[in-house]
Amino acid sequence: MVERIRYVVSRHRLWARLIFMVFLLFSILLVGSFGILWIEGLSLLDAVWFTVVTVLTVGYGDIVPHTTQGRIFALSLLPLGVSVATYSLATLSVLLIEETTSDEARRKRMLKQIQRLENHFIVCGYGRVGRRIVEELRERDANVVVIDRDTSRFEAMERVYFLEGEATDDSILLGAHVKKAKGIVAATPDDAVNVFVVISARALCPDIHIVGRAEAPGVEAKLLQAGADQVINPSSLSGTKMAMALLRPRSVDYIDSILKGYKGDFRIDEVTLKHGNPLIGKRYADVEQFRAHQLALIAVGRRNELMHAPDRDFIFAEDDTLVLFGEREKMIQLERIFS
Repeated sequence: MVERIRYVVSRHRLWARLIFMVFLLFSILLVGSFGILWIEGLSLLDAVWFTVVTVLTVGYGDIVPHTTQGRIFALSLLPLGVSVATYSLATLSVLLIEETTSDEARRKRMLKQIQRLENHFIVCGYGRVGRRIVEELRERDANVVVIDRDTSRFEAMERVYFLEGEATDDSILLGAHVKKAKGIVAATPDDAVNVFVVISARALCPDIHIVGRAEAPGVEAKLLQAGADQVINPSSLSGTKMAMALLRPRSVDYIDSILKGYKGDFRIDEVTLKHGNPLIGKRYADVEQFRAHQLALIAVGRRNELMHAPDRDFIFAEDDTLVLFGEREKMIQLERIFS
């Protein structure tokens, strides 16, 4: 994103320089017009006409200074006015050229940066929901590639890369380096588009984790059939949460504190036990790290099954995903030990 920020700063400087030069040119024309009017005794229109054609080096010759003072004034006006006018036109030309070529250049630079990413996340759709997803991922210092067809929504943010286009296009997904991504979310407000995004992503990368957004009832099943690992319905979740806020306000407050834990003291996180992890083959009751770090094992994911609150005799196995709850700093310490 540094390249994008540099481009914006450079463009702002060019515009500021152009505005200043136009103001300077206007001042020269104003001073020149009143100067030649006072020296030569011309009318205001003739004085303005003479000053403009002199500064622009048109030189029609219909109006010329007749006094020595007028000629000296015109000679001093000519190089200054020509220099300012030429520089203003050159700056304007640079801005116009950049307007047509910079977008493609920025796109190529962005693609090169994205091709170096691994284990990043792809967010398709940068609307109300997509923007919130990006903010949450940035809180976890994750690299994010956003795909959206509306470039006006794009912002210069650290560790966030943008691609303009349709996420249903395989070439755009490949440009987002989907084959090296850790996960992708179809977050557009159009259910049909989200289904196509899921199908395309699953075809290009069978092992990627896909989350789909559903709006209309019944779309959840279609997204799952298309290949989504998980489906979220924001409207349904919001309605359920609002009802629970009326019925069980303290419970909702507690859940909110957990979901927003990485901004505060507590959080929920996952740890996957890869080959060689010291926990593999051990009983839950024998793992001192949980008690030492005051962490709660909420659940364990094994294959396609999620086991809630495993008992003390539970034996950890390779590729188990541990769902833990605890203080942020202690969670980070434990993740370092487990990894």
